Amino acid sequence: MSNENIKGGAKQIRGNIKEAVGDLTGDRKLKVDGKLDRAEGSLQKGYGKIKEAVKDTVDDLDRGAGRDR
Repeated sequence: MSNENIKGGAKQIRGNIKEAVGDLTGDRKLKVDGKLDRAEGSLQKGYGKIKEAVKDTVDDLDRGAGRDR
């Protein structure tokens, strides 16, 4: 798991908490901030998955060409 996946997951959790607190307190700004954090975390996790897939593909190509890193 990449660093981006971990950071993205943490942002999603932080967003869930902000959104819940905003709901409980009636703070619309906090609720919106939470939704934005969740969306940002989701994008960051997606970026991490793409980054890992590209690295794995390059590694597979290198091994197929007889070059180990």
